[in-house]
Amino acid sequence: MRATGAPASSTRRIWSEPCDQVRDSRPGFGLVAAGEHGTVTGIIDVTVEVELATIDTVAVHPDHQNQGLGRALLAGVGACASALGVPILDAWARDEPDALRWYRAMGFIASRHYVH
Repeated sequence: MRATGAPASSTRRIWSEPCDQVRDSRPGFGLVAAGEHGTVTGIIDVTVEVELATIDTVAVHPDHQNQGLGRALLAGVGACASALGVPILDAWARDEPDALRWYRAMGFIASRHYVH
């Protein structure tokens, strides 16, 4: 898979467990993105509870940001959630401007805020 906007030489792969195995084994799944030599460049972890999939962690290595990798990981989550029949995707995010900006750009809408 080539991340959107990345040069042709920076081929990326997204690895995941087959979505149908997730349903039977544990309440969630993760995707890992790796560069040409197997170096981890991004991750996303999701918890699934009946009709709700929640993104717990999404991270892309700074050297690989702004190349569409986070977007590709999110697309993989959407495909897996859909395959599992999970209609709702949400996320917990820190009140950090860059993170909030990314989630908004991906179509998320802030619905609750909390202080800890």
